[in-house]
Amino acid sequence: MTKKNHAYWVNKDNIKDTVVEKRLLPLECANNLGIEQVPDYIIIHEVSLGNGRSPATYNLEYYANKILLDGLNGSKIGYHYLVGDKNVIQFIPDNQCAYHTGTDFNYHSIGIERLICEGVRYPDALHNQAKLAATLMIKWNIPISNVISHKETKRLSNKEIKTCPNRLINGQYGGFRLFYREIRKCLKDGDLFYELLPVNNLTEDHEKLINRTF
Repeated sequence: MTKKNHAYWVNKDNIKDTVVEKRLLPLECANNLGIEQVPDYIIIHEVSLGNGRSPATYNLEYYANKILLDGLNGSKIGYHYLVGDKNVIQFIPDNQCAYHTGTDFNYHSIGIERLICEGVRYPDALHNQAKLAATLMIKWNIPISNVISHKETKRLSNKEIKTCPNRLINGQYGGFRLFYREIRKCLKDGDLFYELLPVNNLTEDHEKLINRTF
C-alpha cells in the first residue's frame, strides 16, 4: 500500500495481519446495557488525554482494562470498538446499544474509538478505523453520509458540543475529507474485516455490496 493508493502512509507490516479481537463485556458490567438496536449510524471517536499528553502506557490494553473496570464499578459509558495501529478490539455487539455519545444516537449507532498515545502510529490507526467503518457499512447497509463524528451527534441533538475526534476535526492528515476517501478506498479494494461479515456476504459480488452501501 502506498500513498498513491491510500490517503495515509500505512505500514504494511502493521496492518496486514490486523484482526478484530472480541472481548465482549460480561453481563455484570453496567456498560453492557443489553438493549437491542438496529444501527443506522457509525460514530467516529478518538480516545486520548489531548495533544501530546497521552503516554505510551495509555495503550490499547490500558483502555481495554478501563472499559471493563469502569463497567464493573457501575459506569454505563461504553463503546463498541477500540482501534489502534495494530489491533482492533470489540467490547459490545453491533446490535446492542452503548452509551458513547451522550445523545439519542446511543440507541441506533455503533461507536468506534481510535487510540491516540505515544508509540501508536497514527496513519495506521486511521486506516484501521476507516477499514472497520467500511466493513460495518456493508454489514448494516449504512451509507457513508451516516458515518459522522461524535461532535456531529451533539450538534444534531442540540447538545453542548464536544470536539471529538479532535484531530480529524482539526484537519490533521487531511481531516474527514481524506478519512472518507480512505473508507471508499477500502470499499473499492475489498479491504475489510471479513470476520465481522455474515458468511453469505463472502460469496456476493463485491460491486453489489458497494452499490448497496452507497
